[in-house]
Order: sequence, then C-alpha cells, then structure tokens
Amino acid sequence: MTPGFDRFIAIDWSGGRGRRHKGIAVAACGQGQKAPVLVPPPDGVWSREAVAAWLMTLPGSSLAGFDFSFSMPFVDEGAYLPGIAPEVPALWDAVEAASAGAPDYYGGGFVARYQDHFLSAGARGALFSARLRLTELACRAQGLGRSESNFHLIGPSQVGLASFAGMRMLRALGGRPNVAIWPFEPPGRLTLVELYTRLFLIQAGAGVRKIRDGDSLRDALAALGSETYGFDGALSDHETDVLVAAAGMRRLAVAGGAALWHPPALSDTVRRTEGWTWGVL
Repeated sequence: MTPGFDRFIAIDWSGGRGRRHKGIAVAACGQGQKAPVLVPPPDGVWSREAVAAWLMTLPGSSLAGFDFSFSMPFVDEGAYLPGIAPEVPALWDAVEAASAGAPDYYGGGFVARYQDHFLSAGARGALFSARLRLTELACRAQGLGRSESNFHLIGPSQVGLASFAGMRMLRALGGRPNVAIWPFEPPGRLTLVELYTRLFLIQAGAGVRKIRDGDSLRDALAALGSETYGFDGALSDHETDVLVAAAGMRRLAVAGGAALWHPPALSDTVRRTEGWTWGVL
C-alpha cells in the first residue's frame, strides 16, 4: 500500500558547530499543486534542535526529508567501524556515545574517536577509504550526482558531519509515538526519510547547476507540477534546494507507487544496516 500524506517537508541540514546554523532551511507544501513555502525559523536562524521540536508539533500526517545520510557503509566490508554492532541502532548509539554533551546534536566527537578512518582538513587517517553505501552507488549509476562518502570531510559537498549530527537527532526522535524512520520502519504519521536534493533538481531540469534566482525557481517548480509565485530578492541555494525538493517529494509520493517504498536493491540486510535514499529506484 502507498501511504498518503497531508504535508511534504524538505530540510537542508547542517553539521556545523554551535547552536544556530544559517545553512539550515525548511520548506513545506500540502497536497495538490500550491507552491511550497519556506518555514521561518523560530529565532531568526534554525538550530537542529528547533527543527526537531517543530516537527513534533505538526498535526496530521507528514513526510519529512533530510539531506544527510541516515547510516554508514556496511555491505562493502561487512562492518561499519571497529566495535560497532551490525545494525543501525548500534551505529546511532556509537555516534551519541562519542558526541554526548556537544550542543545541538553536533557529531564531531564521533569523527575524533575514529579519526584514523576519516579524511579531514589537514589530516588523512591511516585507514581512510572513501567507502559508499549501495544507495550512493545507485545514485551515481543512475546519473543523479556524485554522492559523497561519509568518510570524506573536505569541501562543500561533504556530508559526514551533517550525517552524524542527524543520526543523533534520529536517535532522539526514534521510538516516539507516531514517528517512523524509513526504511528501518514502515511509514507512519510523521515519516522521516533521507533525501538527495540533487535528484529533484535534475527532475526539474536544473541539472547540476544551483538555483539562485526567482525565474529559475519558477521554472523548476512548474516542471514538478507545482504552482509558482513571485520571489523577490536574492535566494540562497539552501532555500531553493528545499523549495524544489518539497514540490518534488509531493509529486514523487503521488506517482511513485509501492516501488518507491520497496526499491529492488533494498534487501533485509541493506535495510537493517545501510538504509536507503528515498526516491532512488
């Protein structure tokens, strides 16, 4: 059965230090064709904890997508990292244990504990390897972009620190009533999924370029079956990424059918250890 949702939310995440993060943006849209809107942060700039708290206030059913990896590579080597049991909850526990006490879900303590396995600015771990999950390999094979390894922590496309901060948040929200984290759990009233926002930009015809102006954003939304409206002033790519992704999520949720929730490569082992990027078939 294909689940239905009242609301579709896209979230551009951040792995940075501190309690407020200008790189976080949130957009939402409802059923139908109305254009998505940016959700204003409660204190002017989003924190990761504020995003989590806001999600907990939503009525009805929502599909919320985050642009970070919900897990780490496992299938390639039959393991995550030394001492971590082969299941996602154990990985999240390890991230939390290494980073506990850092504000706003910051996950840098996990990198410090396993620094030999990471490539960071000024430091290449002796055991570093740019490992990838099966879903990231599928992204590359399908021409959806060059997904980055969680072990590669250099450059604007790195996603590792954002992922470890996100895993701390997922661990905190997991197990709450009506919260489902896909694909580890079947969809629920509030379903959290991993996104690759480039997928929706490609579907909207933007290709590999970023959108930073109103005309390009209107074209992208229209290509995804969404109504559009005027956008005045400059737009950051964080904002346009989530606006396009929210519209793309809505279209995909309606048209994707059962295969969207059960991609062929998502075996029981992959589901239990690596997870999957929603929308990658």
